[in-house]
Amino acid sequence: IRFYPDITHNVRCEYPVHFDRDDWHYALAAGLSRECTNPRPCEYREIHRLTRRYVVGSVSYSEGITDDVNKCVWSDMDFFPDVDVRDSLEDYSRLYFPSLPASEVADRILGLELNWQTDPAENPGIDDNLKGWESLSERYPDAVKLWRFNQCLFRAKCDAYLRHKRIIELRAIKEAKREILAGRLASAKNILENAEDGREKALRADIERIAGELFEQIGLQTDVERYCANSWERGAVLETIDLPNTDRAWLMGRLKNAESMPDDEAKKYMIRSVRRNEVESDEYYFSVAEHGFGVLGCEQVVGPEGIYMNFQGDRPDVNNGSLPTCLFKVYDNQSFRCKLGGFRYDTDYELKVTYHQKKDESIDDLTIKANGAIVYKGGQFGEEDEEFNREMLPDGFVCAVYQLPKDVFVNGCVEIEIFEEHAGVMISELRIVKKK
Repeated sequence: IRFYPDITHNVRCEYPVHFDRDDWHYALAAGLSRECTNPRPCEYREIHRLTRRYVVGSVSYSEGITDDVNKCVWSDMDFFPDVDVRDSLEDYSRLYFPSLPASEVADRILGLELNWQTDPAENPGIDDNLKGWESLSERYPDAVKLWRFNQCLFRAKCDAYLRHKRIIELRAIKEAKREILAGRLASAKNILENAEDGREKALRADIERIAGELFEQIGLQTDVERYCANSWERGAVLETIDLPNTDRAWLMGRLKNAESMPDDEAKKYMIRSVRRNEVESDEYYFSVAEHGFGVLGCEQVVGPEGIYMNFQGDRPDVNNGSLPTCLFKVYDNQSFRCKLGGFRYDTDYELKVTYHQKKDESIDDLTIKANGAIVYKGGQFGEEDEEFNREMLPDGFVCAVYQLPKDVFVNGCVEIEIFEEHAGVMISELRIVKKK
């Protein structure tokens, strides 16, 4: 058997970033999308180790030059399975950047992979890595004439831009929420509209400039109209780099909606908006995008293909300001499980699940269990939360409500299983809240 590993894609693919858990942070995934420049040497080393005993060599699946580092590292392991990743990267540097210090280039490439750990706002290594690439370009000015080097510098700039943009906007959102809760909507709007600074603009200008250089050097298609990319999904980073990676655009859209309302109604509407995901201490809120699976208290039951995450944040027609970040990721599987505690003993609750699925009238066996007891079995969604759907969800999403009577809880704990055998379930968020 010859293996055909996908080394080029980052989301909605065979080996998404952090393939064993598919938890690439949405702020990076939204801006960089499916086929950006993506050195992932250490992750592909792990994949190679997991798969090589079952195959006789491989031909890696590539969509072009954005996976160039992965292609070289993977091919090196095909011939020398136990080669050290760092040795492969130093050889890569000696071959393509002969005048540059190989060890330093290897560090910088490894740093690009580490840039994709955790929330970029919480990863100062992104700035350090960019400084390293900029230092190389200053000390070896001819390096930027090499498309492989320029491509890495481009990615480092993109990561830094997304990080800085997110930091600035999160700070503005925090200030704007205080104003909204105080009833000062005009002040909140002004704060959100001016959430930009000089560094953000400078990084964005550098990204634009290097994209043009890369098109001239090697024909890298980072834009549909100017650089002939097939679509936004095919490595056209300039089509996605400015998509929202915080709730700033969503809040600005809510404020615009509020302008057409009477003053008192507008203030209440905006307070509901900023408190959208807040619950009381004996309730629970979970978002696939914001929290990941580590907080759910149990493993998901998945087939040999693993978890599939239908990421929405890099779709320009979806992430257009109407989509809050809590809905950026859609978990698509036959079942969803969670094991939670901290609930009251003497209270009935409701389970509210936000799905991202088209209505399918043929589905009649969606099953929801709470501590083994069936609390719902029937059509695709069941009873919908019409008010929440209308006020808080964009098109394509629907929230359904299921009853959790107090006698299904055991010592304030509940294990939830949502299962549908044929179409599966596509879930973005859920709440367990006290029944009113």
